[in-house]
Amino acid sequence: MFYIKKFNLIVFLTVIFAGCAYYNTFFNAQESYRTGMQKYEEAKLKKSVRKNPKYFKKAITKSWKVINQYGDSSKWADDALFLIGKSHFQLEEYKKARDIFEQFLKKYLKSELIPNVQLWLGKTYLKEKKKEKALKIYTDILSSDGNDAIKARAHINLGDLYFESGDYDNAADNYKKCLDLSDDSKLSAKAVYNLAESYFKSQKYDKAIDAYKSVLQSDAPLIRQFTAMKSMVDAYLKKGDMEAATTFLKNSLHDIRFKNYYSLIAAKLANIYEFQGDYDFALENYYDVMREYPRKEGAALAAFYIAQLYEFEYGLFDSAKVNYDRVRKIYSKSEAADEALKRSKLLDQYLKIHNSLVSDIRNLNKLEQGDSSLVDSLVTGKDTVEVAIAQPLSLKDSTNKGTNNSQEAEGETSNFNTDPNGLEESSKNIGLGKNTAKTIKKIKDKKVAITRTPEEVRRSYKKNSYQLAEYFLITYANYDSAEVLFHKFLSTFSDSLLSPKAYYSLYFIYNTVDKDSLKADSIASIITNRYRDTIYGRKLLGLDVKKSDPKEEKIKNIFEDAEKLFSEKKYEQAINLYNNVAKQDSGSIWAIKSLYAAAYISENFLKNNTSAYDYYTQLATLYPTSEQGKIAKIKIKPVPKPVEKQKEKKIIPGTIQKDTKIKGIKNRLLLDKKEKPKKPVIDDK
Repeated sequence: MFYIKKFNLIVFLTVIFAGCAYYNTFFNAQESYRTGMQKYEEAKLKKSVRKNPKYFKKAITKSWKVINQYGDSSKWADDALFLIGKSHFQLEEYKKARDIFEQFLKKYLKSELIPNVQLWLGKTYLKEKKKEKALKIYTDILSSDGNDAIKARAHINLGDLYFESGDYDNAADNYKKCLDLSDDSKLSAKAVYNLAESYFKSQKYDKAIDAYKSVLQSDAPLIRQFTAMKSMVDAYLKKGDMEAATTFLKNSLHDIRFKNYYSLIAAKLANIYEFQGDYDFALENYYDVMREYPRKEGAALAAFYIAQLYEFEYGLFDSAKVNYDRVRKIYSKSEAADEALKRSKLLDQYLKIHNSLVSDIRNLNKLEQGDSSLVDSLVTGKDTVEVAIAQPLSLKDSTNKGTNNSQEAEGETSNFNTDPNGLEESSKNIGLGKNTAKTIKKIKDKKVAITRTPEEVRRSYKKNSYQLAEYFLITYANYDSAEVLFHKFLSTFSDSLLSPKAYYSLYFIYNTVDKDSLKADSIASIITNRYRDTIYGRKLLGLDVKKSDPKEEKIKNIFEDAEKLFSEKKYEQAINLYNNVAKQDSGSIWAIKSLYAAAYISENFLKNNTSAYDYYTQLATLYPTSEQGKIAKIKIKPVPKPVEKQKEKKIIPGTIQKDTKIKGIKNRLLLDKKEKPKKPVIDDK
């Protein structure tokens, strides 16, 4: 009998412990899910994208353990399967979540969790963009005998469905029905916020403002209250009620619950001044935000707004880039950080081209003034240099050098720091007593000098002029600036290799952007007449661009190889290729450019006047109407004969007489400065 009782006790204890282990396993799964949701909400408040997947994965593992060890008919099996589906949903594994929820509805036909599972299945359908299935799920719930709490959730989910579809009126109706049925304060706060958003989207700003005020008076999470406050200000602005928006923001700066958002509120207030068109006053307020709330998100946003003002209103791209770069330094998690980085990179491209162009213009001015020392500097890095700053030493200090006076030392330091450069105070006090030298370290750009030839400067000027126009056309998409710059390029550089492309860019602007058919047709006529054989001419003429003449492609490649040799200062080899082009493709633009290039190199780089004369003669004879041919005519034009005969000079014994006749090519290439013709327009041959 004793053994029977002992056996029953063992069985009883085994069942109890097994039940505890069973419950504890599922309890741990629930705790993991709750922790995961808590971490997710915290991440949302910090605007982080972290989902903490380990907690949801742990919940899935523990839940499957309950089902596998204790069977799918055990007490908590349906709870465990539901938890698995919700965890997959939070991991954004929507297909797995859908499979679990659908499996649940097929297996557990009498489970009390069915209405909740249906709600989650509808949410999953929405995430998968299966709106028809989601609509059917919610309609079935609302037509069933379910309780009000379930129906309230169905209404808010149905409202979300209509909201995402752009049907804001139906969305608002469902959010209001949710509010009528729900006793859950958290759910009601969400519903009233969504209702306010629906009113705002449907431009019912008065109703939206009232709904946003309800959110501020509810126990909604603080982040949602702050978002509602910002949206309410936007609703005031949409109504045109600037005064109400400004007053509300100023009052919010004294609301203690928004203490952590003061910087954003101040930035929004400055934004209203910009919205009203008072850019200077807005700029002052943005700078105030940066000074008053350093390292805060609002300061980063203020820096972004300053950069936008400089870029779009003032046209100061360098100042704009400086402030775009500040955004990430002030607050790396700012919502404007990514856009600021993108704008900074965009403006950096412009500044590189612009600075190179400024350098080219400066050197061209030197050439016009007769200064041939074309020296630029190139930044190669940063260098730390020591600078000696003279500091005054009072007569009292000079007599007590050995004593330590911390107060006076601090005074000297303070006096020195009043001038950022450390120079002003020293210069003011020179002569008051003895001077001491204080050495400070400064970081400066490390530069190296670069000497460029006149030809290199002109080529660089042309390249950068074109790149600037192309930047505004393609990269920056400012078509008005691009139009002006392309016209300037074409008027400055006649008949360049880039001319057809520049004309076609203008054609694109007039035809596609401005829809100005007259201007577009005018540009198209220039391209088809002057540059018929180019890719742009063929395109406008309706010819097959891909099936270009193989011979033309070959000639073009040879010409480009010659250009490369010329840029490498391999002049003899370049001339050989130019001659090859002129012989193979006589009559084309490539032949004209090649003859001109050979003549120019012979005259200016090889100093071979005879060869230059021959090339210029061919140009003037074969292509007299071309731009290069007109230049060549001037080059070979003979010197006018003197009207009166020159008297014979007496030969003085012991002196050397200069020959008064100029022979051969020297007739034109070695004239005195007064009669010397203009140099040819420099282009890419």
